[in-house]
Amino acid sequence: TDFGRFPDWQPWMKSVERVRGGEGVGGVWRHTEKSGDRLDLEVTTWEAPRKLVTTIANPNLPFRGSWTTEIEPTPTGSRVTITERGEIPNPIFRALWRLFRPRKSSALRFIEAIP
Repeated sequence: TDFGRFPDWQPWMKSVERVRGGEGVGGVWRHTEKSGDRLDLEVTTWEAPRKLVTTIANPNLPFRGSWTTEIEPTPTGSRVTITERGEIPNPIFRALWRLFRPRKSSALRFIEAIP
């Protein structure tokens, strides 16, 4: 995975920069969206070239979550499975999320952006 190239296939992404560590487990990458939103993601599982798990590394956010990306070969190419897991522990933030959440999950945005 070349994290720095995420903006090449994620049209909403402005930049991705290394915060600490390398590309394997323990590496932390700051994702900055064109909207200005930032999210630090830590690599928690790295089984190249088939599985990558990133976990939100910003401890002060009102939510937690992870993304698991799995790639399996098929006779005609590859099958990509992205599993998004999220948790909003605070009931007030959870209620606000239900009212104002994006219409599409970030996992669906990932899939739609794959060339």
